[in-house]
Parts: sequence; C-alpha cells; structure tokens
Amino acid sequence: MGGTRMSPDLKSPDVVARYGCATVDELVAKHALHVSETGMFLPSRTSVPIGKLVDFEVQLSGGRVVLSGAGRIAWKREAPDGERPAGVAVKFIELDEASRALVDRLLAA
Repeated sequence: MGGTRMSPDLKSPDVVARYGCATVDELVAKHALHVSETGMFLPSRTSVPIGKLVDFEVQLSGGRVVLSGAGRIAWKREAPDGERPAGVAVKFIELDEASRALVDRLLAA
C-alpha cells in the first residue's frame, strides 16, 4: 500500500463505524443506501473536521472489520436528526481489494 495513510500497525483508524449487523449479508441488505461509487456515510460519534484526511473502518456487531480505507471527510452530521444518525461522509481515496469488492457488492444491492 505504498503512499497511503492506512497503517494498522502504527495507529488506530480515525473513524470507526460499528454496525449492529452480525453478517456481511445483513450489512448489505440494511445499509446499501449509505454507499456510492466514491464514498459512504459512516454513522459515528467521532467529531472530525470537514476536509480532514482520515483512516476509517466499518465493523460488524462482533467487531470484525469488513471494510477499511483512507478518505477525506466531505460533510458531517454532528447530532442525530430524527431517524438519521450522527456521522460523517467519507470520500474514498484508497480501498484495499477486499473493501472495494464489498463496496461493489453494496452498490449492486
């Protein structure tokens, strides 16, 4: 991954989105609308400035990381708004092969 910010051995991700889904199939079924070709909304209580370059990861309910990458914060929702949770929209800069495959699967759903 030359030239990337993704360095799990060096530090924790800046943004972690923990979903209440037990499986990838459940994640795809329930959260495909939060993903586009270029980015995704990550429900998180982490406050990150718009424009910041971040490492991020998506975890299932058991803590398994199923998607990770580097991206830039495009916008954020500081507090829940009705049914819409607090979180950040990340524009993808880099995804590993497995994460890109999951994004493609989410887009196809």
